[in-house]
Amino acid sequence: MIVEDRLPPKSEPDTDFIKPELDFKENFIVCSGCGYGIHEEFILKVGEKSWHSHCLRCSVCDVLLNYENSCFIRDEKILCRQDYTKIFGTRCSKCCHLITQNDWIRRAGEQVFHLACFACDSCTRQLSTGEEF
Repeated sequence: MIVEDRLPPKSEPDTDFIKPELDFKENFIVCSGCGYGIHEEFILKVGEKSWHSHCLRCSVCDVLLNYENSCFIRDEKILCRQDYTKIFGTRCSKCCHLITQNDWIRRAGEQVFHLACFACDSCTRQLSTGEEF
């Protein structure tokens, strides 16, 4: 997310040569949330789109994102970190719970397991790195 500084000052066009409606359309940025022109001091840019500070919201939980450090775009939807992780985060191949940054994991091919979940289904003995199963 990029916060841009002030909008460039509008130059006063010579109204004899430029139609006022064209000048208006060329000198403002349209908000991707509400569709209205952005005339605020700051513009929030996410991806290639611009937003009013009060229009940038998570498309799942509707939380306001103007004070967040980051947000995510997936399938053209804006998501807060919490909802992005819930929906698209890595899940354990055995218990299907989310795998967090603090979890110890084991990988087996394309599958990812919590350390405690990487065990034999028959005897529940925990498997070690390099062990065949």
